[in-house]
Amino acid sequence: METLLPHVPFEQHSLDSLDVENFLENLRKRRFTGAVWLQSATNASAAILFIDGLLLEEFFCPLGTPPCRPTSLENILSQFRLGHVAVLVQHLPVEALQAVRLMLNAAQEHEATLSEPAALDAMIQTYMETEGSTVLRLSWSDSDACIVVTSGHPDPLTIVLWTPGTSLTGDEALPAIRNKVAGETATLVVFRVQQVNQQEHEQTHSLHTAFTALFNQMLFLYKDFVGQHLTARLTRHLNRLIVSKYGWDIRISTNGIEGGGNFATVEEARLAYEQIINDFIHLAGIVIGPQLAQLLVRESFQLLPRDLRDTLNAHNLPPFETQW
Repeated sequence: METLLPHVPFEQHSLDSLDVENFLENLRKRRFTGAVWLQSATNASAAILFIDGLLLEEFFCPLGTPPCRPTSLENILSQFRLGHVAVLVQHLPVEALQAVRLMLNAAQEHEATLSEPAALDAMIQTYMETEGSTVLRLSWSDSDACIVVTSGHPDPLTIVLWTPGTSLTGDEALPAIRNKVAGETATLVVFRVQQVNQQEHEQTHSLHTAFTALFNQMLFLYKDFVGQHLTARLTRHLNRLIVSKYGWDIRISTNGIEGGGNFATVEEARLAYEQIINDFIHLAGIVIGPQLAQLLVRESFQLLPRDLRDTLNAHNLPPFETQW
């Protein structure tokens, strides 16, 4: 599978299929942020996104190109069990992962060339007035840029420009992109995110991000309090419940949530996360007592950034009214 950002530097590896899981585990330990692109000998393709060593989202791309479908790490590894696997690893700024994630969820609408900054500005304005999200990917002989435009927002939400040896984001990037277009014709590809349940998808993703941050903080405090052995026992119990009782696509290690979040609706996600928090309080309460377990959840919530707390509050998480 080709990377969606061909000019961003990448590491290339050829691995035996049995080594892929260990390779990904090493990236997690290195607190890697970026994208991993996989292609098997049978041309099965996948993409895995990481933030600070934690799995953000996984995609299986049966045709090798977007739109891809969200999946789980287990499903990806099951497709790569024989032969060698080509692996591309790209370190990306956090801002860029939003553009990459949207492109993986999107359909390629059309391709064109662009040589006038005014034409770029007009296109941005057009998509600001069009329902849904659009990614404008511009490529030159040595550079790539992405602009994410969402209807209802007065400015592009994500702007990233990669040139040899440097990257620009935010307010600095758009003037640089205009100058680059003026100096050299760009190849433009427009990715349109499918509008069916787009708002639901964005809300579900935001809630998953906030819940992951909360749960990882809960587990960190618990591990600091009781140690690695008891934490590992708690996560084993949680995984057993999640897989055998609930059947959710969520995995928990002693380092926190890894992947998952592929719920059809935000309400399904909210109910799942509420149950996981309740189960954590129950299992942790057996060791440290119910009141201390709930206090640990409250403290974890307070340690989160304000925007993540607001997201959780909007969905009545954590369920502080729970009593054991």
